Amino acid sequence: MIPVQTAYPKFEANQVLTNEHLNTLFAYLDEQGRLTRTNLIGIGIVCGLEPTVAADGSQMVISKGCGVTSEGYLVVWDNPQPLEFVKPYTVPDDIAYAVFNNNSGGAPTQYPLWELTADRNNDPTALPLTQNFLRGTAQPAGSEDEKVLLLFLECKTESNKNCSPNSCDDKGAMVTATVRPLLIRKRDMDAIQASVRALGGGAAEYLDLSASTSLRFNLPEVQLRRYNVESSRLATTDDVFNAYQTVLNQPFLNNVADAFSAAYTAFRPLLVRDFPADPFANLKAEWAYLHNGGIVSLNRYLWYQYYYDHLDTVLQAYNEFREVSTRVMGLCCPDSRVFPRHLMLANVGVTPPEMSVYRHHFVPSPLYSKAQTALSDVVILFKRLVELLRQLDLPPLSDAGGNNQNPIKITPSKLGAFPLSDKAIPYHYRPNPLVQYWDYRKTRYNKARFNLGYRSPDWNISDDAVLAPLRYDLEPNNFLRVEGHIGKNYREVLYQLLTMKQDFRLPIEIVALKTGSDSSDIPLPIDVEDCHCGDLERLRDTFLLQNYTDKHPGIQHKAGVPLGGTFIIVYEESSSTTPVRGPFKVSGRISNPPRSGVRITVKNTKTTVNVNIDGNFTIDINDDEAAVLIFDANGFNMIELTLLEKTANLGNVFLTRGILNIFTEQRFFPEKPTSPLANLVIADFYLPYLVASNCPPVQFILPDSDAKTVICDYRWVSKKTHLEKSDRNYRLNILSYTINNQAVGISEDQKINIPQAEINENPMLAIATALNNLGGNGIRFGVTDDGFKLTISRAENTTFLIEFQERNDPNYPVIYQLTQDGIRVNPDSIKQGFELPTGEGYYGKENCR
Repeated sequence: MIPVQTAYPKFEANQVLTNEHLNTLFAYLDEQGRLTRTNLIGIGIVCGLEPTVAADGSQMVISKGCGVTSEGYLVVWDNPQPLEFVKPYTVPDDIAYAVFNNNSGGAPTQYPLWELTADRNNDPTALPLTQNFLRGTAQPAGSEDEKVLLLFLECKTESNKNCSPNSCDDKGAMVTATVRPLLIRKRDMDAIQASVRALGGGAAEYLDLSASTSLRFNLPEVQLRRYNVESSRLATTDDVFNAYQTVLNQPFLNNVADAFSAAYTAFRPLLVRDFPADPFANLKAEWAYLHNGGIVSLNRYLWYQYYYDHLDTVLQAYNEFREVSTRVMGLCCPDSRVFPRHLMLANVGVTPPEMSVYRHHFVPSPLYSKAQTALSDVVILFKRLVELLRQLDLPPLSDAGGNNQNPIKITPSKLGAFPLSDKAIPYHYRPNPLVQYWDYRKTRYNKARFNLGYRSPDWNISDDAVLAPLRYDLEPNNFLRVEGHIGKNYREVLYQLLTMKQDFRLPIEIVALKTGSDSSDIPLPIDVEDCHCGDLERLRDTFLLQNYTDKHPGIQHKAGVPLGGTFIIVYEESSSTTPVRGPFKVSGRISNPPRSGVRITVKNTKTTVNVNIDGNFTIDINDDEAAVLIFDANGFNMIELTLLEKTANLGNVFLTRGILNIFTEQRFFPEKPTSPLANLVIADFYLPYLVASNCPPVQFILPDSDAKTVICDYRWVSKKTHLEKSDRNYRLNILSYTINNQAVGISEDQKINIPQAEINENPMLAIATALNNLGGNGIRFGVTDDGFKLTISRAENTTFLIEFQERNDPNYPVIYQLTQDGIRVNPDSIKQGFELPTGEGYYGKENCR
């Protein structure tokens, strides 16, 4: 709105005032008030003014609200009465309103208008409101078409008429302003809007902003599905990659591309200077390789998880842009001719009323957006979204053999409902110019160099808090991004990650899992060989991906791990990944010791054979679909089974050998050339909790090659013969547990309750397993070959202390201390008259090696 009244009168003493003086002063002050509203506050509907139409169309209620017209008039509605009648309406001639005139047919004529009223007031022209009238169906000529609801500020002049025969000092008139709810045909409203747009300039600019408002508040919601959310079993490398492919399907990617284009369309008035055309117009074609097989033909499938991360990142960028930008609209000096004395509320001729195109949305003054630099923030956020697509850098730097040459890094970041601006810049983006757009707040204050990210040396070479953020307080962050490890040998990755975990005292656990079903080459540290916490084959099987995810639910992928969580790296098996179909001839022997009279059945089939007197058997498997064999030995929970041969026409196969739990799946695999991904890390996941392990293999502990491992035997506090006669559960109350003077994370006064059946079957194994379940990396519990003593494996310089009580007998309140030196009674217990058989308060260690 541009000022028209540019002058006002200045009065002098004894001056004779004329009507011109006073009217000029009023006009000036009135215009100043309206200029303040339009230019410093904004124009359009501020709040409320939403129509509700009865189902049969017999009444309408307009909610309380207010708005500002483009000439700065304040329109307020607070009438709770239902509007039930409609009558023709004509704008008063004394203060005309040319906006409602139809100028297309020569002399201007008013468009048909109807006023809504709460009662008839004996007016014969007032008719009951109906749905047909609102919709324009079954109506006489002139009232057809859908109706648009308006609030019109009617200004009517009335003469004072207080003249007497001798005096007429009360000459003049009174202008009354009344808010009238009116209906107009939709086609007439369209003609009025077209006339406004034809004015160009600020009038057209408002229409563009107003029309895009509905688009802004209705931008598509697009969310990335969680990895493997249907819980399909992850066994092979193909399973891992296919689970990513399931998420990155064509419909989803097309929805993302459409959402980005819709964002550009909605905010084009703010972006057109930097982006004259839609930068996402070709995005569907550019992303086609993610779903049409191109990712395989281009040899990029190893980076599946980073493409998944890329989609996650750009969607976070899109959502942050959408959130910030919907609060930003500004119009400098709006054109007063857009809707001088009326407000358009909705098209009430449809159900429900349409309040997008046919509504004068509020457009604020730039005072609000520019004061917070929000307009520039929106542009930065949009540029970030565009640059994320342009600066994707996959596959990463590799040597001539295709091996990943990037270093492994851990970067503090955030996980959860935080804006992308607060998170670290991921590994797979070129930093320039992206870093300048990553956090619009840092950019605003020229602090972009303080963004954290994998490639931080590219934008900051001097600030240690950016270059080595793990040395600083982790409290502002709840997540650690782990990057640069995909495509590297898993042993190298484990060594580096465990070293960083130790050096920076990171509160996470790290584990490596292997794809496939062959666990025979999963390495075990030396101290595990005498652990006796179950057979070693089952121990190795624990660290196959398919078994681990079955046991520990809730794996997710976010390219890192939250503080207090378990980081999982997955590496490719070195043998075959495809099981062989039948028929099979399987020979075996039940031993340890050999048993006769046992019947062997292939589960889910009728194939059955009896074991001979030496424990030998042979089974013909004729089912071509029997790729997985599950054996059931009646009467035995566990058997030692050696699979000796099969039909020669299948070629060489790997046969399972060792103790076999009857519930374990046994798969036959053909020999084939080693996979090019063998022993390479292909993916990572996390569990949002720490996972303790019994007798963990190399995945949890990588002992220093120079450190000597010590394994010692310990006599337990209760005799084995006493434990074997137990008629109840065995209980231990753990009072404290430290390793190298560092507390192990157990709950205060933690109780261990070992079922009676486990104690009766193998008491020392049950106790060792329970102690291992407490966690505590650095020492491992097992049992001796004769099953009578506890074994503890540790590095030579490792110290530990476990204080505990047996609680089988409440009258036996002795506190024991288990240390690297042996088991002793707490000194306070000795004072009470209790001594161990050695006479010195210790059970001595035996047979250290």
